[in-house]
Amino acid sequence: MYKIIALDMDETLLQPNKTISKEDKEALIKAQQMGIYVVLATGRPIFGIRKYIDELQIPDKGYAICFNGAEVTTIDTKERIYNEKLNGDDLHYLADLSKKLNVNMHGFDKNGCFSERMSKYTELEITLNHIDLNYVKYSDFDKDHEIIKLMYVDEPDYLDSVIEEFPEDIYKRFNIVKSAPFFLEFLKPTADKWYALEALAKHLGVKNEEIITFGDEKNDYLMVKNAGLGIAMGNAIKELKDVAKFITVKNTENGIAYALNKFVFNEK
Repeated sequence: MYKIIALDMDETLLQPNKTISKEDKEALIKAQQMGIYVVLATGRPIFGIRKYIDELQIPDKGYAICFNGAEVTTIDTKERIYNEKLNGDDLHYLADLSKKLNVNMHGFDKNGCFSERMSKYTELEITLNHIDLNYVKYSDFDKDHEIIKLMYVDEPDYLDSVIEEFPEDIYKRFNIVKSAPFFLEFLKPTADKWYALEALAKHLGVKNEEIITFGDEKNDYLMVKNAGLGIAMGNAIKELKDVAKFITVKNTENGIAYALNKFVFNEK
């Protein structure tokens, strides 16, 4: 029997209008009633997914994987199972590079989202998460300041051109993932949705083969590849479909419910 269902949110669980379909919601609530943990695995902070947690009836003692695997927390945030953070030195490195490459940047620390200036996609970030932007000077951050993640945010084509200019050492220093065409995230190398999920599974005494994962993008790659049942959405990128054990239908076609009916509820 499966004991954990971990799922990405945007373009996986969520519809284009950022809602959860009736069918997917009912399936996930039913899974929880069977004793299965439903774990949202997202690039968002915990306070950015509260309404979805409530809608899915995930209890306070349940868990969420936030910031693309930099953190695993209980829903009531009283316990952190996994906590992999960057620091001020990392911020200064990426801030200097962002100015050289002329790309917009923002980040997250314990106080929320911060940046030196508002940009189109920073505004999108704070709107999605229902938070304010803290205006800062990057040079004011101490080298030991704890930072959850940093992001380059810009037009998709321009962001791709920026990536081509990256120095080689950047890939040794950070886990770099695209969570959307306009969001490029920089995390600690040990921060990944799969590493976070492994830590949670160990905490709960769950085996890897007892885990189901759902995803659609590059930041879901290890999670889908390594889980007992890694599922790619019908709308997922090719790289994810290539490593998935099953490809469900699209998020707009209730892909979560479709797969759970097949593998968990055993409905035809």
